[in-house]
Amino acid sequence: MIPLSRRAYVAALDLGTISSRCIIFDRTGSPIGVAQREHRQIRPQPGWLEHDRIEILARVDEIVAGALAVAGISAHELA
Repeated sequence: MIPLSRRAYVAALDLGTISSRCIIFDRTGSPIGVAQREHRQIRPQPGWLEHDRIEILARVDEIVAGALAVAGISAHELA
């Protein structure tokens, strides 16, 4: 395991209305890995919009793994 003081990357999550995104940044603030997945829009009646929390959680797992893979790093390297 890498000591926290030596970890060089930060992950940011953006959970939006249409999709979820994860961006991995290096110490300079440059993005080095991005992953995004859409999720269903549930419209139970006009003017309402809902999301499935289980689906959102699954998307978070997918986008974090995807962004780490694109960046070529492991989760242990995140601060």
